[in-house]
Amino acid sequence: MTKLSPLTLLASLAITATPVLAKSDTAGLGKSNFSYSTLGFQVGKVTLEDELVFLGEVYEEFSSFGVNGTFQAADNFAIGLSGTGFSNNGPRTEITTTSVSVNAYFPLPAGERIDIIPRIGYISTEAEACADGFCSTVDDTGIGYGLFARGWVVPGQFEVNGGFSDTNEEDSEGVLSLGAAAWFNEHHSIGFNYDTSEDVSAFDLGYRYTW
Repeated sequence: MTKLSPLTLLASLAITATPVLAKSDTAGLGKSNFSYSTLGFQVGKVTLEDELVFLGEVYEEFSSFGVNGTFQAADNFAIGLSGTGFSNNGPRTEITTTSVSVNAYFPLPAGERIDIIPRIGYISTEAEACADGFCSTVDDTGIGYGLFARGWVVPGQFEVNGGFSDTNEEDSEGVLSLGAAAWFNEHHSIGFNYDTSEDVSAFDLGYRYTW
């Protein structure tokens, strides 16, 4: 899988969009259909396509968790910080992976109900494996990028979303995401999300506060 082409495309978009964002009223991009000033958290499950055997203990599923926040600084620009991880343990062993990312989002309205959102950012990941109290860690950093869409099915009440993301970290796989969210008013929503890649699938349920 080549990573330079989509990364270069999104980096170019980020660079060229910056002066436009400063004068978005005259550029005609229009305000996004959603607010991107949010705080949220998720819990879920990660399932491996092929089981992992560590010192005779078999790992197939992991519990996942995540927290995130974004701030919409302009009609077509938001910045966000997120932390995610998954873990599981057996009688003698434990495996945990965590990641932290800082992202820039460029929500662009594509009609009265749909936003298209390019994303680019920095990600740091750490994997830790422990056996009988002794632990070993491996970490990596890289550039994350993606292209997403959000749309109102029922404005103010129900949305659907999806997209594709990847990083240039070693052994990274492209991830396809699909999700939906039910809104209780303009501030509160409950959503679910399904992610799938070549070797891993994940499902999570989360809460989001929007202002």
